[in-house]
Amino acid sequence: MVNTLRIMALIISLALILTGCSSAINGSKTAFASEDVDGKITESNLEFAFDIFKEINKNDVDTNVFISPFSISTALAMTYNGAEGETLKEMEQVLHFDGINRDIVNLSYKSLLDYLTSDEEENQTLISNSIWYRQGETIKEDFFDVIEKSYNGKVEGLDFNNSEAADTINKWIEDSTKGKIPKMIEPPISQEVIMYLINAVYFKGEWTKQFKEEDTKEFSFIQYDGSEGTIPMMWMSDKIHYFKGDHYKSVKLPYGDGKVSMYLVLPDEGNDINEFISGFDETEYNKIKDNLVETEDVNLMIPKFKMEYGIRDIVSELKSLGIETLFDERANLENIKEDIYVSSIMHKAVIEVNEKGSEAAGVTVVEVRTTSIREPITFITDRPFLFFIGEEESDTILFMGKYGKVQ
Repeated sequence: MVNTLRIMALIISLALILTGCSSAINGSKTAFASEDVDGKITESNLEFAFDIFKEINKNDVDTNVFISPFSISTALAMTYNGAEGETLKEMEQVLHFDGINRDIVNLSYKSLLDYLTSDEEENQTLISNSIWYRQGETIKEDFFDVIEKSYNGKVEGLDFNNSEAADTINKWIEDSTKGKIPKMIEPPISQEVIMYLINAVYFKGEWTKQFKEEDTKEFSFIQYDGSEGTIPMMWMSDKIHYFKGDHYKSVKLPYGDGKVSMYLVLPDEGNDINEFISGFDETEYNKIKDNLVETEDVNLMIPKFKMEYGIRDIVSELKSLGIETLFDERANLENIKEDIYVSSIMHKAVIEVNEKGSEAAGVTVVEVRTTSIREPITFITDRPFLFFIGEEESDTILFMGKYGKVQ
């Protein structure tokens, strides 16, 4: 058996978020306002998902990788609303939004977010967005309006100098991921930070056909370096959607009513997993979806596992894809505020897969800073000064004086 865990990280990260959208747009009976979603946006998200995963994988060839590409693209889509000029062009190209009106992008995201959100017992998907900005900063209201209306975003000003500011933001992240990701912001918050744009995605689904716990057995597993490990392997023999492609085979495992599914792709023995990923794209993904056939007596074994990936700064990967000016003094984010740039984009994702189903969460934090170094506010009375003691309500000065000589 080849390394299933690594390719599972690729396919889960896409299937959990994208499967519902694409099947609905292609005409399923699931209620979906497809007229409000430009088909180019769903295609763009799918292309970006493979682009960013491949870039991240290049730097983590010997470790497990798990991301939420929809979390990353949503956080970037919010940021893109602040961009103009060369920064906007770069973001449009990397997100595959070029040629699409910004209003269409935002309308499509609003419909996607509303559609993907589900609180069903067997399929719970929560998608949350927020902006936290430094109190006292002048941010353009039109930007806040777009985030609130199109991305269902929470907008809140905080005193970033307060030691509890990071805790407040982390509490929102923890609540939005049902405790799966409790912390992303490290205190104290730098004086240069003026804003965080955050997306959180949480998913919990029960298999439509659950595995029996008594059938889970320890099984050998060939790892990246060729060494052999042991892992709990879940087993079932049933009617399962199966497809044999060129140099791989794949299965689909639905959750609940089938709105969301996990797709697993297993390269043929002898194929290097990283080479396989470099050649796998949205065309091959759609080929799998279009050709899966419900097949009798499939003998299925998949690992029972937990995976935690990150916190990971993905700026270098986004630069490699073509977003460059966003991350330095050349950034044009004038729709938010002049003289700011994105200093980091932090991502973390976790997943647990067991006999009952899967639980996963992903968070993306876009940190925005001022390009001018913010000097900390100081008040050091080391020279002559004036002082008053006054009553507040009546404006009565009870005492006043000056001090300028040490006695």
